[in-house]
Amino acid sequence: MTDGLLSCTGGPLAKGDSVEIEVTGTAADVSEPTTLNNTATVFGDDADPRKQNNQDTASTLITPQAP
Repeated sequence: MTDGLLSCTGGPLAKGDSVEIEVTGTAADVSEPTTLNNTATVFGDDADPRKQNNQDTASTLITPQAP
């Protein structure tokens, strides 16, 4: 991971196939609930006629640790 960017490489997918990738991490301590948005974007070697489905965003609520 560099400058908040994570990169991974996978093999080719057949038409209609999909792959789910799970990423986990540890958030810094927060003093009030904070929402972080993480966006993943897929870049392929071949031309993609449906670029609108190459990005997704997940939101994670980070809550303060109990004292």
